[in-house]
Amino acid sequence: MKSITHPLKTLVSLLTQLEQNKDMGLRASHFGKDELSEATLAFNQLIKSFNLALSGVKKDVNTMTVSYTHLRAH
Repeated sequence: MKSITHPLKTLVSLLTQLEQNKDMGLRASHFGKDELSEATLAFNQLIKSFNLALSGVKKDVNTMTVSYTHLRAH
């Protein structure tokens, strides 16, 4: 039972930290090929996906800001 409880508590802890601190640098260690390991891998992939989406939004905002500044100058 401990082999299930510890990884599950770790994953829940990481999710709680993400919710509270918005720390997109969090990653979970995963070992093995069981369902908990798959959930951990999915968590890491989700954070990676969120980071890519946020990077795209930041880039778009920067482009819009530059365009707006350029238009105001003329």
